[in-house]
Amino acid sequence: MSDSRPRKRDHIEFCLTDKSQRGDPGFANYRLIPEAFPELAMDDISLERPFLGRTLSFPFIIASMTGGTGDKKGWNRQLAIAAQNQRVALALGSMRSAVLHPEIARDFDIRAEAPDIPIAGNIGAWQLRDPDFRKRLIDLAAQLQLDGMFVHVNPAQELVQPEGERNFSGALDAVIEFIDEIPLPVFLKGVGCGVTTTHLAPLIQSGLEGLDTAGLGGTHFPTVEASRNGADLATAEALQDWGVPTSEMVASARQFLDTLPDIGRRPTLIGSGGIRTALDIALVLALGADFASSAQPLLKAASKGSTAIENVLASWRDGLKSLCLLTGCRVPLELRTRLRRRG
Repeated sequence: MSDSRPRKRDHIEFCLTDKSQRGDPGFANYRLIPEAFPELAMDDISLERPFLGRTLSFPFIIASMTGGTGDKKGWNRQLAIAAQNQRVALALGSMRSAVLHPEIARDFDIRAEAPDIPIAGNIGAWQLRDPDFRKRLIDLAAQLQLDGMFVHVNPAQELVQPEGERNFSGALDAVIEFIDEIPLPVFLKGVGCGVTTTHLAPLIQSGLEGLDTAGLGGTHFPTVEASRNGADLATAEALQDWGVPTSEMVASARQFLDTLPDIGRRPTLIGSGGIRTALDIALVLALGADFASSAQPLLKAASKGSTAIENVLASWRDGLKSLCLLTGCRVPLELRTRLRRRG
């Protein structure tokens, strides 16, 4: 396997720009219905939500963004400090380089900075076809004291990437084997195109914990990959608007998950892709997500330090609480009753 560290550094630099964002998440197609008599005090509203055995101050996960770069700027530690202080979950970036280059693993070792919040790892589905790689990843997850693992599926990104994968066969069975092997909850995650698959039901039946939509409307990794020298620009042009908008992705995923046979647990739905404001968070929860997630605004804030990240998170939490009060909702779950489609 090639060294992915320079590519990851290129990714972060481009993800800080608006050019990395693609499409419309579709939030403007919906509105929350105000309640003129909320009959609530702000102290009546509870945003806390359990996730991976820990309690979050509001239903939010800092999305994966900083995998395998060498992390000389300390991105992961800044994000971990902010996540700990604001009590939100943190998903690490791709751990492929940390598995292949053990000296990088220390960049992911952030449990000391965030002892009380859920921390999840992240890996590409295609790497899981190698049984030895899976074992090394599972060992690393234990070493880092992770609480869960995201498996991202990104065939469109791979096709644009000059050194990317061109054979995607065998990954489904490998993911199912990985779910069985790793003693942690596993989530399936997109990369800005959404996650649509005819195999979701068997994955859930095999133990998949849930789904992170990563829909069209935010950071779009086929576009990110197109920014690099040697990228397949013809394929990138064809895929510039490839994907399902976040609002559609969340609504359809919620409907699908709710129709699955009872398996003794409720699969988790994480809504991400283009979330930029507290209203976006409220809308994605109203559309059916259990948690909201975002990356780019927090990556931008990280360039100014962990306090700037905390300020963004605190403003989103406070904004969500205000929106719950203004719609007469004691908990975010009730927002689903206050959603209307415009027009």
